[in-house]
Amino acid sequence: MAIGGKGREAAIAYGSPTQIATSLISSCAKRQAWSPDMPDRRELYRSPNGDTWFLGREPENGHAFIIHQPNAPSGGRLSHIDLGVFLREGAGPEQQALLRLIGTLVEVPPYADRT
Repeated sequence: MAIGGKGREAAIAYGSPTQIATSLISSCAKRQAWSPDMPDRRELYRSPNGDTWFLGREPENGHAFIIHQPNAPSGGRLSHIDLGVFLREGAGPEQQALLRLIGTLVEVPPYADRT
């Protein structure tokens, strides 16, 4: 199913948050002609205490995930988090940053006729 609008169509995504986000990110990567020299992660948010969250992507299969890097005093060990788990964990600034990024991938005008 698609929403039509002045020659443009945007697919309506169904599925888990992980499936939807991975699909949107993969679609964006294809449009941008992802290449091996492009970074495999993008910083989403850096907290005042130094924790950093990145959006990571496996170049081989397009699977997207979150990388959390705690600040140095707390060990600084990287952890990988499934997108669905990350979004369900809360509504903190790091989740809001991911939702804003996902929102930039949609090409539907904000007040498009949705009927």
